[in-house]
Amino acid sequence: MLIPKTVIRQDIKQTWMILVGLFIVPILGFPVSAYLRIERLNRSSGASIETYASHIEGVLRARGYSFWMILFVILLAAFFLGLERRNGFHDLSMTFPYKRSTLFLSKWVLGTGALAFSYIGSFLVAYAMFLSHGYEESIAAADPWPTFLATLIGLIGIFTFSLFVGTITGNIYSQLLLSVGCLYFPAGIFSLVRDFLYVHGAENLPSTPYWLGTLTMPWYVTNFMNPPLLSYSWIPLLVTLFSLIMGVRLYEKSPNEYNGEFLLFPRLYPAIQTGVILGAGLITGVFLERVLGTGSFSLLFYWTGFLLGGISAYLLIKIPSKDKKSSTAV
Repeated sequence: MLIPKTVIRQDIKQTWMILVGLFIVPILGFPVSAYLRIERLNRSSGASIETYASHIEGVLRARGYSFWMILFVILLAAFFLGLERRNGFHDLSMTFPYKRSTLFLSKWVLGTGALAFSYIGSFLVAYAMFLSHGYEESIAAADPWPTFLATLIGLIGIFTFSLFVGTITGNIYSQLLLSVGCLYFPAGIFSLVRDFLYVHGAENLPSTPYWLGTLTMPWYVTNFMNPPLLSYSWIPLLVTLFSLIMGVRLYEKSPNEYNGEFLLFPRLYPAIQTGVILGAGLITGVFLERVLGTGSFSLLFYWTGFLLGGISAYLLIKIPSKDKKSSTAV
């Protein structure tokens, strides 16, 4: 299906700053980092191939820039939908003579295309730079291709899932909050529960299981100690497919009268509100306990932080009025 140029131009107009950032970050992470690393390697003659491979591997995994890649793809999804509902662009796009599914797919195609082009292009430039300076054996030892492909698939999964979240949220802030929370949920909730048990006296608690990391989308971009293998990449591919299909369906059903609210579908409030309140409480409890808690006061500071975070989250999520709730259902 061809995406109308009018829709593409409109999407570019409202997200051009994020799109620029999405191109700049891979350039800094790959070609610029490769140039600086080559200058350093050229001054350290006599090192082993394994040493060179370790340096090259660090560049071709974009260490130091992975967080920024995740941030920009989530922001891009939020600008496509959350900001659109906030600044009135959504009402304008609804006047276009195109199906809602076409409008949603245009955002996905533009975002995925820009991400893939910038990431693949920057990686290939850095790869060619190392080859042109005679590091063929070190590149072969580093074997960056599996990690490169898994990372790219993970980034597309993060973007598509964040776009899907935007079909149930009513503004950019709630989309960002739920996108980050859900993306980090599998490994994040395990870590938070473990910290909760530790504060309450539990000992010999297990570390985060490797399989749980494979269910956490950012793991495919940021995990450098145990690089993600392509054998696990069916998980972000499945997330991408599910998010794209459900995103199209929900975007077609999303009610315009809830634009600006935390959620577009009132029936989702009980579950999501409970999850956000508990999550915020656990996070602020751990934060306050680690910053201020010492000795016997650790438990006090933990529960103080828990209550402050939970109450703040409760006040943040405003349930729409009964008049609005009665007019729309999922």
